[in-house]
Amino acid sequence: MTRLLLVIVLLGGCARTTYLGAPLPASCKSSLGACAYDLRLRAFADRFGPGRASLVAYISGVASRVARVSTLARTPKIVLVPTDGASVVGDTIVVGRELLVRLGSEAELAAILAHEIVHMEGNLPALAYDHDVDDDQRLVLESVADERGVLLLERAGYPSYAMYDALRFGLTSDEDGRHPPRDIRLRRVASLVDRSSRLDDGRTRFLTAIAGEVLDLDFERGGAVGERLVFPRSRAALSLPAGVERVSLWTSLNGSHTASLRKYSAYSMGRQMAAELVAHMRERRTVRTPVGDAQVGVAPRESKGNGSSLERVIEQARAQMWSLGPYDAVAVVEREHEAIVLVVSGNGSGPALAAWLPLLQPASDAERAAAVSARIVPTRVPRAGTTRDLATTCIDPRAVYLFENGERRLAVGDLLKCSDRRIP
Repeated sequence: MTRLLLVIVLLGGCARTTYLGAPLPASCKSSLGACAYDLRLRAFADRFGPGRASLVAYISGVASRVARVSTLARTPKIVLVPTDGASVVGDTIVVGRELLVRLGSEAELAAILAHEIVHMEGNLPALAYDHDVDDDQRLVLESVADERGVLLLERAGYPSYAMYDALRFGLTSDEDGRHPPRDIRLRRVASLVDRSSRLDDGRTRFLTAIAGEVLDLDFERGGAVGERLVFPRSRAALSLPAGVERVSLWTSLNGSHTASLRKYSAYSMGRQMAAELVAHMRERRTVRTPVGDAQVGVAPRESKGNGSSLERVIEQARAQMWSLGPYDAVAVVEREHEAIVLVVSGNGSGPALAAWLPLLQPASDAERAAAVSARIVPTRVPRAGTTRDLATTCIDPRAVYLFENGERRLAVGDLLKCSDRRIP
């Protein structure tokens, strides 16, 4: 009877509730956990877009090759987002573009996918967010995913050493609390891989597939140009209020609120996400700015946990994508492709935001051009050598130093990961 009542409540909630401009996913009719995963995926899609179709199709093809030698009944869905790392969300593998541009071959991409597919084999979706798994269990399960991932690589016809290289050169952090320390992971994997393998690692296919992707990892959301923050898609630029340290704005471009003074933040947001934020803001009013009307108010109040279980899941999903304090002053300016969000936290946040809004102005063509990200241009090398030795082949050798395994040996005519311009 209790289970039947829960399903009735969920069905009723789905009929009445929308999230990011659309009805709730079908999963919300039966499982709160699956519902939460699907809400998170919808937020990814709204904020970052679906990713380049050809690149998503390529990654899906690699995932299919690995999935066929696993115990999975079907190939996982792939979602590409401009963040770091990879994770399992429901029946989907979320792949970060920051991770992707650091990998050096199709085999290394397959290694990352194999690790996540092992989690899916164990029916452990969204392991990082599962509160029923304690830290010791989590570390063991991550080690198992590395080790069985090596086996899946070999079965799929990739060189097994790609797992070692993917962990060594793809990871940016030695330890994140959810995985064993990188040196321990590398030692375990090194004992399992075969460095003498002559299997094709698919480097040419991989570099061809990621050609045109952002190299300097600024998410294509804009960048600092001189003393202004430029949003090229929105054709807008923002200056700092007088007397505020420059770093307190520019470090918060990715949407986090980790600015040095913990007061000023500015970033872009998906339009549906912004619409929900505006709908939930308190004391809302309209203020004209040089780039259009801004909806200004106070951040939504934190949920007290009232309402049905489904309503609490939805409110938690909204709170995660906004990441606002309950007393932050917020302004949302809707543009053609995205919304620009300005946030001021702390004492006097309302007047400070009002004084900041006029500094959001149209961006010049020169500013927009300067804010565009450097992108990957695979370039054939004129001689044999290591990628580090061949870095001067590129317009900016730093692209190689930052995004290639410097020890990788290339033959004449092999591709090197260069950029189309100098990285700022």
